[in-house]
Amino acid sequence: VRIMNRRGNGKSVEVHCQSVDNDLDNQVVPDGDEVKWTFRENIWEDTRFYCDIQWNKTFNFHFDAYWSDRDDGGRCLTICFWKILEDGLYGYDEENKIWQIFYLTVKD
Repeated sequence: VRIMNRRGNGKSVEVHCQSVDNDLDNQVVPDGDEVKWTFRENIWEDTRFYCDIQWNKTFNFHFDAYWSDRDDGGRCLTICFWKILEDGLYGYDEENKIWQIFYLTVKD
């Protein structure tokens, strides 16, 4: 999984990702930088990594960075690419070779 901060405004975002078994801790990702990690699908093929993203200390969002039910069908053939832009979060579909907007859930 690779999450890239491409907001283009010089500001960092905070990213905290985890699964049932792994907590990757809070990471500050400067504009133009990225956070990435690797993992193996579990034996039940139901792996899910979810992330909370915060910027400007006011906007808190939640999304599934990897979810085997959604991503094993070709979207993430070799890696799950995510790009944070000013207008939202985009995920790369490797099979169709396109960036798609993913709507974020506002976190309280």
